[in-house]
Amino acid sequence: MVLMRSNGKTCSSDHQSKLFHVHPYEPQNDTETSLREAFSLVHSRLKPPFSPSLLSQTDYILLNRALLYGILTQSPLARIHYTHLCAIVTDGYKFFIGLLLKMVNDTYMKLLQPVKAQVLWVCDRLIDAEAAGIDELLVYLLRQIIGGDYSSENLWLSNELILVLRRNWEWVLGHEFLVGASVYSFLRLLADHYRLASQSVDALKQNELGFCIMVLRKHFGMCLSIGRDLVRLLQDVAIIPEFQTLWMDLLTNPSAFGVLGFSDISHIYRIRTSTRYLSLRITPEMESNLRFLLTNVKWGNQKSSSFP
Repeated sequence: MVLMRSNGKTCSSDHQSKLFHVHPYEPQNDTETSLREAFSLVHSRLKPPFSPSLLSQTDYILLNRALLYGILTQSPLARIHYTHLCAIVTDGYKFFIGLLLKMVNDTYMKLLQPVKAQVLWVCDRLIDAEAAGIDELLVYLLRQIIGGDYSSENLWLSNELILVLRRNWEWVLGHEFLVGASVYSFLRLLADHYRLASQSVDALKQNELGFCIMVLRKHFGMCLSIGRDLVRLLQDVAIIPEFQTLWMDLLTNPSAFGVLGFSDISHIYRIRTSTRYLSLRITPEMESNLRFLLTNVKWGNQKSSSFP
């Protein structure tokens, strides 16, 4: 990365970002700076054998930051770094996942693609460890899938999240909101993707289709928490042959879903859709921009105002 000195000459920055897409005129990202500095400070301690001694709080935080940086930027050594993390963790991975939550929520769109792949990789491992808060991290990732965006990175994230959820389905069933959030997200995306005539998305469409049908047929009771917005989502995909039978069962044979007390579609209409589900339709960045407009821009001046 090249920077301009005050005398007009150019110079090279000390560090090229290994986490983010960064323009030459942008300052260093605070998150990356803290992670990279931690990694530099304890780099010599990140190789086996790992010390089993009890760490101070300061050392524990430093090592967590360093190991996250190593996992995200050194994929060949990621397994070693993750093993080291497992050896030192004393808080159920709470601090480590907190770092990931902040990164995904605040800066996911700027992450380099290899780093995004490592985020999904470590998610799988943290699910195996039943880490506290990993379900929230998956919901944050679902929010990063943008409807109507057919870029390869956006389609990749959609497909990878379905694969993560299916590989860990027994664990997912223990988190009701995550079940509902995944169905809500992929029904919305399937309505977009199904209309796209491209071989590049055929496999993704089949994955989304199979996933949604499986969850709705086998775990419809958990999907009811979505509320009345579920009806709108199902109407959007009712043209798909596999959903036509499901839609008819919903209208004429509700007992097919095996949910005690569910007698007809009006039951769904009486359930208000939580804002937690509605927030899945926009990314955190979009939400931040909308909040700024609604709270800081005088009504009627939106066209002449820009996002922060």
